[in-house]
Amino acid sequence: MISLCMVVHNEEKTLRRAIQSAKDLVNEIVIVDQSSTDRTFEIAKELGDIVVRKRLKGNADPDREYCATLARGEWILFLDADEYLSPRLKSKIPKIAKNGFLDVFWIRFENFVDGVNIKEILGDDFHPRLYKKGAVVWLPEAHVYPKIRSPLQGWVMEPIIHDRKMVRVKEIHKLRGQFISPDKRRVEQEFLKRVEALVGSNKR
Repeated sequence: MISLCMVVHNEEKTLRRAIQSAKDLVNEIVIVDQSSTDRTFEIAKELGDIVVRKRLKGNADPDREYCATLARGEWILFLDADEYLSPRLKSKIPKIAKNGFLDVFWIRFENFVDGVNIKEILGDDFHPRLYKKGAVVWLPEAHVYPKIRSPLQGWVMEPIIHDRKMVRVKEIHKLRGQFISPDKRRVEQEFLKRVEALVGSNKR
């Protein structure tokens, strides 16, 4: 059994796409909504099996572990609302879930902003987004890798697509900046400047 887990806030434009990319593979959909003010919660109630509202925390990380505890599946698949499974990954996940030897799979990300691949900024980007329940413990801090409780790990080249609009990237960074330390805020601002420059140069 695979549970799709998501933590969302004001994602009415992309939430349906993310869920549609995985719904044929999973047995349940668990969504934690961080006090959305658009139609995100209504869409979540329409498509999800377990939907819970929590207070706004500025980013998904503080509620990831809570979301995973609500799931009943042996396997947890985590997606953010602005991500979706590539067709190649979608076809591979059933085989991965049948693997009896590994507990955690680090999945490669392809990251796009306004249609521009930002790999030259992020490099090879892997995240532990498919795992046996209990093998990964999410930490409440933003942009910190979770604790991995099992040495039995694998890496998957078929990607999750992280596809965002620049206007939404700015909105998210502005919101998250209210909840993180000044040092982390400066790092995020520098990252945002690099992304803006790269996206702008590709549009000219």
